[in-house]
Amino acid sequence: MNIATQQSVEFLPYGEFNRSERGELSRFDPPNRFKSISTGGNLSVEEQWETWIENMVKELNEVLWPSWLPAQQTWNDCTAKSGMHALTGADFYVLDQMALESSRRGLDSYPNSPVLAFDSYDHFSMFVIEDDRTRPRAREKEAFASFYRMYDRTLPQDIANLVPGLLTGFIGECLANLSHRIKSQLQRPRPYQTALTLTKKRFHYEEGRTASTPSACSGHCLQGLAAVAAIYESIVQRNIPFENVNSECLQQFAVDIGDRRVMAGIHYPSDNLCSWLILLRLADRIYVNQKVKPWIWDAISTRSRVYKSIENASKIPDGYVYVPIIERLKEAAQG
Repeated sequence: MNIATQQSVEFLPYGEFNRSERGELSRFDPPNRFKSISTGGNLSVEEQWETWIENMVKELNEVLWPSWLPAQQTWNDCTAKSGMHALTGADFYVLDQMALESSRRGLDSYPNSPVLAFDSYDHFSMFVIEDDRTRPRAREKEAFASFYRMYDRTLPQDIANLVPGLLTGFIGECLANLSHRIKSQLQRPRPYQTALTLTKKRFHYEEGRTASTPSACSGHCLQGLAAVAAIYESIVQRNIPFENVNSECLQQFAVDIGDRRVMAGIHYPSDNLCSWLILLRLADRIYVNQKVKPWIWDAISTRSRVYKSIENASKIPDGYVYVPIIERLKEAAQG
């Protein structure tokens, strides 16, 4: 049965956050990097942050997914509400196509880095590390991004070793708890939940220890790309010698973090679209160097496997629902 035609099936919200994740929702401070701008109403930076989130959610309600209204126990009336089935159908189509093209949607393959290390882990091993678990056959957990030197064998080891610490620090500086704020409102159920609801058979997905929140936006996709872009900005601002090939490796790593979550089946492809749109809208408020936003869009549009799959799907009827979202992405990248 075509999912897009199952209009009688109601999408349920993801549900309550667990105790640990719920704690993230108690913070309302804007990220340190969020720049205050002059407004007619003389709003404080905290008020500007709340207004920015409100406007971002409204845009997502237009092109991607509605918000859940707990008091009314329903989805809010918005443009995206009428497209929930079409978007979900397109997402499952892309996931199926990715599975046909490569084993486990690409998890068994290796990163498409121009100077990948000869001893590089495959995507699955990297996914497990990023999921806060111990890699198969490893004796202990490895830190997030600890394997970055595998993406760029030309980079001196001492520089590659800086990436994990920088990435972790920049996530908070750039985003604070933004992904949780967005997730709590959109309440999109995870693919494995929806697959059961829509009686989609043979849907395969990996264990996701860090997948205990609503599906959209993808926190790994948003946080990974935002933080790696901040690393790139630091390199540019400090005039650190950095060749084009080093930049391409960094871009590949930046988008692979989110792509691996889609390969694993614990995120929809459009969850990445959601994260990318958020970051492109936010970029001018958290980055100083004007080279950063074009660098982000170049990484998404030329190096993301998931973006390429979405773009291909948008050219056929089952994927037409992606067209306005892609157009909004392009507009945000140029704005």
